[in-house]
Amino acid sequence: MDFELLRARAKAGCEELVNSELIRIRVSALSDNPVGAAVLEAFQNGLKNNGLAGVAIRTGSFGYYAVEPLVIIEMPGHPTLVYPNVDEALVDQLVQAYLVGGDPCIDMIWYSLGPETIGTLPYASDLPLFQAQQRIALKNCGMIDPERIESCIVDGRGYSGFLRALGAGPEQVIRQVSESGLRGRGGAGYSTAEKWEAVARAESSEKIVVCNAVDADPESRTAQLLLEGDPHRVLEGLLIASYAIGAGSCLICVDQAQTTALGRLERALSQMRDFGLLGENIQGAGFSTDIQVRAVQGGLVAGEETALLRALSGRQAMPYLRGPYPAEKGLGGNPTLVQNIETLADVAAVFQESPRYFASIGTSRGTGTKIVTLTDSGLGPCTMEVPFGTSLRRILASSGTASDNDSMKAVQLGGPLGSYWSGDALDTPLDFDTVTEAGGIMGSGVIDMVASTACMVRETARTMADTHGESCGKCVFCREGTLQMADILKSIQDGQGNSRDLSLLKELGEQMRAGCICGLGRNAPNPVLSALALFQSEFDSHIQGHPCPACSESGAGKE
Repeated sequence: MDFELLRARAKAGCEELVNSELIRIRVSALSDNPVGAAVLEAFQNGLKNNGLAGVAIRTGSFGYYAVEPLVIIEMPGHPTLVYPNVDEALVDQLVQAYLVGGDPCIDMIWYSLGPETIGTLPYASDLPLFQAQQRIALKNCGMIDPERIESCIVDGRGYSGFLRALGAGPEQVIRQVSESGLRGRGGAGYSTAEKWEAVARAESSEKIVVCNAVDADPESRTAQLLLEGDPHRVLEGLLIASYAIGAGSCLICVDQAQTTALGRLERALSQMRDFGLLGENIQGAGFSTDIQVRAVQGGLVAGEETALLRALSGRQAMPYLRGPYPAEKGLGGNPTLVQNIETLADVAAVFQESPRYFASIGTSRGTGTKIVTLTDSGLGPCTMEVPFGTSLRRILASSGTASDNDSMKAVQLGGPLGSYWSGDALDTPLDFDTVTEAGGIMGSGVIDMVASTACMVRETARTMADTHGESCGKCVFCREGTLQMADILKSIQDGQGNSRDLSLLKELGEQMRAGCICGLGRNAPNPVLSALALFQSEFDSHIQGHPCPACSESGAGKE
């Protein structure tokens, strides 16, 4: 249970990670970036063909998709430099000018990671994008080789938290999670320690931990970022949870479309077994557990834990009424702990650092950080990790997004089930309780900007039609409610609505909130009800035969 011994073994197997005389190049991009593989190969060939001592690796994404592939170059004796939007042609230029000739091509650099910089080139800490962030769950994404456990251990101190937990004992582990104040990142914000205690108390010879690693919201990239960029951080959190509750088996559920993530997970599990971090009598501590990967169908309903458990049992992904709760009777009738992937990444951070450190970040109502994804910004689509308490306005500003009334009408927080927020509400601090009290949800953490020229009738009609398509169809309130709301909104958009429709939308929304089984149905009315509260005049105009210019041009509202 000595991390330094584990680290020494990792160092022995990868000289390139510790040899300061080598050139190190990281090519950072999501797996679906069409240029990433070619850029990596070009750098590898450039090093070889020019007789340069160095290594080029493919890392996961940092979350700044519009500037990928992002390339980090560490040259011995030089600052670490970051280059955006690198393609094969730029690789040849960088190899010859910088790696061979010593000219860093300063006009191509985004920023310096230190320890020094060049001229007036900014440090990362000088940029608003990074000043607003504190990366905990995403700390290693873009920085380590996700396909080598040695890189995770040497560069990211991977599994140091798990070994610390093994030395503390299960009860103390749960106590420390409680001290950290960690709440589940799946959307509802339940106390993580309380969920663990409930399963730990359950009397059963077999307990299970399920990691929900599916991006249920198609705009969210959290699971993809973590699994492609740092799968071992998630697996470390999964091991700690398993140890704390006494689970002998774990499942990690991944969207079947994420083939790169699935492959990296399987490789990571094999490496864990080789390092004695999985299987029987792990690290000689008398603790045994195994982890299996399950590919599942994505979709909004996959974010609901009882629906996910049904899918794992081979049935249609539909939620069920509780109780019994999964903590008492879950997968296969056994006590089951279901945790979101971001939560487990944070668990690893709690034990790699300390509960006090984690609790010092954020606010008393929400400790730690939250991963958020902006569907559009001054930087393009991007994913950030900000401390709880950060305002929506600061998040937008840090990404280069103007939040004035001339450019933006509203912001939708929480994905397709989230409420709309007006410009006056953008200073609301981001934490579970404050957002809920303001009538919103944290949801997936996706932030969608609505342009000042957008029509809210069209926006809500489109959103509700999409949500209806995501409904599993089990409960009448959701199945029929989303359909009726979508039809009414389409009628209003097409100029065929009447004033009674607005009252009916509100009534349907309130009934769905009260009667639906799961969070999908209960939150589905949020966009419509919040849009009506903020922009009823637009709905009235459509009903009165005066649609917005955008709808008029498309033919909506015409006889």
